[in-house]
Amino acid sequence: MDFDHYIDRASPNLFKYCASGKHIPQAILVMRKAGGNPLEYLKYTFTDLIVAVVSPSGSHDGEIASRETVELSFST
Repeated sequence: MDFDHYIDRASPNLFKYCASGKHIPQAILVMRKAGGNPLEYLKYTFTDLIVAVVSPSGSHDGEIASRETVELSFST
């Protein structure tokens, strides 16, 4: 699975796990609607997760903030 997101406080840990190849026993990825009352609309639970790739992807459509692409490998 891969996703694109703004570089944020999670980025250093994602890069650390990618560089070390360390397995993560369980991780939960939650997607929320932005705004004053964030609504969870999608939740994935992964087991035996590896952060396979972390790659800068720049900004899109004139955005100021930088983004990165993250690729995850997992058992279930």
